[in-house]
Amino acid sequence: MVKRKHIKFDQIRNDDVTTRQINVHREGFEPPSKNWIMFDCPFCTCEVKAYVWSICGGGKRCQNCGALFGGSGNGYQFTELIK
Repeated sequence: MVKRKHIKFDQIRNDDVTTRQINVHREGFEPPSKNWIMFDCPFCTCEVKAYVWSICGGGKRCQNCGALFGGSGNGYQFTELIK
């Protein structure tokens, strides 16, 4: 079986992709100007730290399952990779 690569933003409208909302449970600030948020991945429940500039720009990935998060507050993952 061929291992599937991580999802990309140009694939999020495909039929084989699941979309879930993220819920931020902590926010913080690191000088000089780095705002960050912490949330649990809606696919594997791993805690994710993301800088706001990063998640709104190119997005952020879960280090555990590879789900992709964007500035819209949604997470995306191939349905077949969800456990």
